[in-house]
Amino acid sequence: MMISVDLVTLMITFLVAMTLAFAWLLVRLRAQTMTTIHNRLIRLRQTLHPHDRYELSGPVITHRYWQDYVNHQGLGVAEHIGQLVIGTLIVVITGIFIPAKLTMIFLFVPFVNAVVFYIHLHNYDDLVNDWPNQVKTHLIIHDPHELNE
Repeated sequence: MMISVDLVTLMITFLVAMTLAFAWLLVRLRAQTMTTIHNRLIRLRQTLHPHDRYELSGPVITHRYWQDYVNHQGLGVAEHIGQLVIGTLIVVITGIFIPAKLTMIFLFVPFVNAVVFYIHLHNYDDLVNDWPNQVKTHLIIHDPHELNE
C-alpha cells in the first residue's frame, strides 16, 4: 500500500498544528489555574487575623501539581509545555534528513504527549475550580497571650 507524499505532508502539517494548538491551550489553562489558586489563597488570607495560620488538605493539595503551582509559580508545567514545542520543532527539523513517513510517525509522540498532558492539567483545573468541596481548611488560631510570654 502506497501512501502519497501529499497525504504524508498533510498529516505532518496537521500533527504540528495540533501539537502547537494544544501547547497554546496548555499555556492558557496554566494561567487560569494559577489565577484561581492565587485568588483562593488571597481570599483565605483576608479572612484570617494577623497571627493566625491555616493548614490545607484535600485532593487539590495532595496533587502533584500543587507544589509546582504554589512554590514554583507553575514553572514545571511551563517547562513541560516548552519541551513539547521544542520536541515538535526538533522532529520537524530532523524531517529534512529522514523520510517523511518516519517524520510523521515521530510527530505522534509530542502530539499524544500534549493531549495526555492537557487531560491531566484540565482534571487538576476542575479540582481547583471545585475548591470548597476539594480543599479542607484547618485554622490554627493564634493565642494573643503567647505573644506576651
